Amino acid sequence: QSKDSALLSGLARYLSALVLLLHVSACIWNALSWSPFVVSSWRDVLEVGFNEAGIETTAAGEAGPNEQLTNAYFLALSQVSMIVTTLGLPQLPANYTELLAVVLGLLANASLYQLIVGKISGLVMRQDD
Repeated sequence: QSKDSALLSGLARYLSALVLLLHVSACIWNALSWSPFVVSSWRDVLEVGFNEAGIETTAAGEAGPNEQLTNAYFLALSQVSMIVTTLGLPQLPANYTELLAVVLGLLANASLYQLIVGKISGLVMRQDD
């Protein structure tokens, strides 16, 4: 009984750390796209890709500020999830600031991801003892 509760509490602890990592990374990735110094961002490139594929998107003038921010956050979360799990991005960054953020994000997030997966593997291996 105690081994199972230790496993579940450990899994919950490390998965919540992973969710926090994804959230913070998505917020940073989203903030990069709203920068006034950036002419073209990953959101602009993604929007063009959506339009070329015939996917309906809400135009900026039609959506309220909360809907725009929510949509941008979930797009950023999907992008960051691919970076953290090292699956890669569906499109390249649109500027050098984003490219630098992707490289730093890959290094930091992959290291943390590896640490979390290693800790979870250790928890599961302790169940066999």
